[in-house]
Amino acid sequence: MLKNKALIKLGALLLLAAAIRTKLCVYRVTGSSMAPSLHDGDLVICMRSHRPGKGSIALLHRGSSLMIKRVIAIGGEHLRIDGTGRVYVDSVLLKEPYLRGRRTPDIPLSLTVPNGCVFVMGDNRADSVDSRSPLIGFLHHSRTFAVAFAVLSPKGLDLL
Repeated sequence: MLKNKALIKLGALLLLAAAIRTKLCVYRVTGSSMAPSLHDGDLVICMRSHRPGKGSIALLHRGSSLMIKRVIAIGGEHLRIDGTGRVYVDSVLLKEPYLRGRRTPDIPLSLTVPNGCVFVMGDNRADSVDSRSPLIGFLHHSRTFAVAFAVLSPKGLDLL
C-alpha cells in the first residue's frame, strides 16, 4: 500500500515536471532594446503562449532567432505615434510607466493593426528595431513564442 502511494506521488511529480517543462521557458536578454525594464544578460522566465495581451512582454520568432519586445497594440486597434514619441491606441494616450519618463522623438506613424497580428516596440525606443521598422512590421500571433512574467537580474527576482 505504501509502495503504491509512493509510486502515485512520483508519477504526479513527473507529470508536474513535464507540464512545467512544456509551458515554461527561460530566455537570456541580449542588447539594450528593452531597457530600463530588462537589461543585457537578464534571465526572463516566460509562459509559452501565442496570445500575448496588450502591454505584455513577448518573446517572438524573427526568422531563426528570437526577440523580446512589448506588445503595444493588437489586431483591429488603430495606433498613432506622434513626433514626440507619444503613443495613442484608438485615440487614447497609452500610459507607459515602464519608460520611466524616457520618451524619445519619433517619426510620426498612423496605422491599424491587422486582425491576428500585434504591433511591438522595445522600451528603449531609440535603440530598438521593432514593428516601426519595415524589417519587422506587424507580427502574426503564430510568431509569438511566449509571454514573460518574471525577470532574474543581479538585483534579484522581479515579476513583470
